[in-house]
Amino acid sequence: PHRALIGALVAPILDDPALSRWRIVVSLRDGGWEYVGRWLASLRLASTVRVDVGSLNDAEAEQVAGVHPRLRPLLFGEPAVREIARRPFFLNVLASAVDLERNAPSSETELLTAWWNGGGYDAEGSLRARRQEGLIQLARATAPSLGRDGRVRGLDHEALESLKADRVLQDAEPGHTVSFRHDIYFEWAFVHDLIDAGADWPDRLVQAGEPPALGRAVELLSQLRFDRDQDWAGELDRLEASERRTQWRRSWIVAPPSSPRFGEYHETFTSAVLGDATGERLHRLLLGFQTVRTEPADRLFELPGVAGMPETRRMQIAELLAAPVDLVAWRRLLSWIIGVDDRLPSSAWSVLAGVMEVWQGVAARRPNLISERLLALAESWLHQLEDHRYAASRESRFERFPGIGYREEERL
Repeated sequence: PHRALIGALVAPILDDPALSRWRIVVSLRDGGWEYVGRWLASLRLASTVRVDVGSLNDAEAEQVAGVHPRLRPLLFGEPAVREIARRPFFLNVLASAVDLERNAPSSETELLTAWWNGGGYDAEGSLRARRQEGLIQLARATAPSLGRDGRVRGLDHEALESLKADRVLQDAEPGHTVSFRHDIYFEWAFVHDLIDAGADWPDRLVQAGEPPALGRAVELLSQLRFDRDQDWAGELDRLEASERRTQWRRSWIVAPPSSPRFGEYHETFTSAVLGDATGERLHRLLLGFQTVRTEPADRLFELPGVAGMPETRRMQIAELLAAPVDLVAWRRLLSWIIGVDDRLPSSAWSVLAGVMEVWQGVAARRPNLISERLLALAESWLHQLEDHRYAASRESRFERFPGIGYREEERL
């Protein structure tokens, strides 16, 4: 809602030669780039450089373990656990609020659950339930503004003050409004507002105005339903039968590969995605992963010949050469694709090739089993296409491979 204001502030800075050395620094979660990146391109900035604050490396993790020895099993444990424990924000939650002896989270949804079961940290008894109720009320009220400026009137005073003391909430206008201290806390609370709504949870999105940023909360709800085997496929059916935004369907279907329990409910996912006669679900899954599980190759902007290009052109190049984020989820998805290759429709080969390209962009020069199996799969497709190209008429060839036109064939 403040883009026009920011644009009005930035424009005179860009137009004033005396301010040519000014720099604008923006902090942004990686999941927001899909929307914000295109908007930044419209501001006529001379150049845009992305600086990633990634997970802790081994040396940094060792430093943390020296200060918090109880975190060592997570920081140097199983890959799925290590991945979440080394992300700075989640590490802060783990260090502050989670009983590691009983709950060692291996995913964001497990960390969310541990956080929620403590009433948003480690409250006990009736205060825990009152804090949970307050979090749901605030999440629902502030959903249109994504967790900001919720009115405190009518909220439980003790629960509110304890949430502020635990740094979950902070005053916006003291005595009148509060905001979630971090947007992840808002998302976690909003997930439980969706759970509280039962089968009518999509109505909560409509009531909030359906801002695209709520897609992460929908992904987390989808993963929770999938992890708990709670009719994940049936919920997808109901979403598709509704008139809700297609983004929510995409958010729902891309979530399961982020779950450590993906292999446990493998067949549920396969039946739901490949049981669609139109192939639309498979396309939505593959295109969705390319959209929300990648990041633009912004470092190309610094190369000679690229730095001088118009911003919109550089953004296009960066998106074409996007790199995968959440490599564990990508491995799960690609392993699933390889495992069901005999059930994949030929009409999806072109989109599948695009997914393979994203992986190969970072893995091509690093020996790995996923790449070996993907190359074998691609070789199999090529042999099938060539056999029919030379052994059959053009008409029969496209009867054998419906949905593959000339352009798709040449690309493959």
